[in-house]
Amino acid sequence: MSSQTASPPGSPPAFQVELQQFDTNYTSAFDAGNAQALAALFAEDAILMNTFGHILLGRSAIAARLEEAFAGPFQGATLQITPHHSTALSEHIVVQQGISRTMRKGDPPDYRDLAYTKVFVRQGTVWKLAAAQFAYPEPNPPMA
Repeated sequence: MSSQTASPPGSPPAFQVELQQFDTNYTSAFDAGNAQALAALFAEDAILMNTFGHILLGRSAIAARLEEAFAGPFQGATLQITPHHSTALSEHIVVQQGISRTMRKGDPPDYRDLAYTKVFVRQGTVWKLAAAQFAYPEPNPPMA
């Protein structure tokens, strides 16, 4: 069910390049602790589910939670996003899975990896995050 716009051979589809820029904007806002800039990347009616199954509905609720996080446990934290797979369901909808790593300074540094599924929607010429779900990744199975 993957549809991708035509790209020259060997180059990524346009949506992948655009979502790489989205990730750059997302990590920049996160690293700066800027909850409002980060929340602006979400659709107005976005849905966010954290690792505990708690659901936030709407950009304003997401912004409020981000404000709390940046004033508390994520203060001074940085973020890395590693997409693993993206599927274009249409020209305006992309589903992506990957891993995000949140790092906090310390001795030793502290980090947390989360698996994610994100749904992006194109609104005009801009991609917005419409839904995101985070989970702890499963540990690697033991080698046989």
